[in-house]
Amino acid sequence: MAQGSLEECRDYHILSRDLDYLHADEFEYLHQRIEEASKFLNSYCKAIANNVAMKDDML
Repeated sequence: MAQGSLEECRDYHILSRDLDYLHADEFEYLHQRIEEASKFLNSYCKAIANNVAMKDDML
């Protein structure tokens, strides 16, 4: 669910740029924050998946 929300945010971010609601520097700042959040979220999901796999191996 969080990944879907992040992608929706990314879409609105791009739309805001395309409609000239954001200056280039504002777009770049937000783009970097969205990319950072995406990397953290992907790492978190991988950690959860690895934790579940490790628990399954112990059973």
